[in-house]
Amino acid sequence: MTALQFIASLVGSLAWPVVVLVVLVIFRKQVRQLASRPMRRLRAGPLEVEFDRLLSEVEVSVTTPSDTIESASSEEVALARLATTSPAAAVMDAHSLAEKALRDIVRTGVPEADVSRMAIGQLLRLAVDRKAITPETAKAVEGVTVMRNLAAHGRASEITVERAQDYLALVDAVLYALRQRPAA
Repeated sequence: MTALQFIASLVGSLAWPVVVLVVLVIFRKQVRQLASRPMRRLRAGPLEVEFDRLLSEVEVSVTTPSDTIESASSEEVALARLATTSPAAAVMDAHSLAEKALRDIVRTGVPEADVSRMAIGQLLRLAVDRKAITPETAKAVEGVTVMRNLAAHGRASEITVERAQDYLALVDAVLYALRQRPAA
């Protein structure tokens, strides 16, 4: 890789975060107003969630240990319990599961790639380029990543148990999408 190719790759990797940052700075008042209102609907790629409708379903599935815990993985059960005591930590850990699944997909599809050093954006591009995931799934992962970043760099006290449970449901859907093989 030449120096020019490296610089081009670096600029390409940093372009969208810089654009997002500039937009957030320009529209900070509007973003602050939107963030202060409770979120009722979220769309991330092919996933769309209406929180008012799902909230009761999520609460039942997370708080009812009988049927749900039997079918849930130990990680999902642990995250559901963590969400009740430390919602911000549950958000961070749930995103880690999605990121690990993505790294595993890229590692399997591109064994020569050093996925441990790749940013999530690079992983997504590589996975879509190699047709390991669909572009819609990549957008869904980007969506939960944005939400995770807001949780990580925002005020953790604003992440309620209900919001963490909603996020867990979204990550569960993203994990399902990651496990599906795109049609050839």
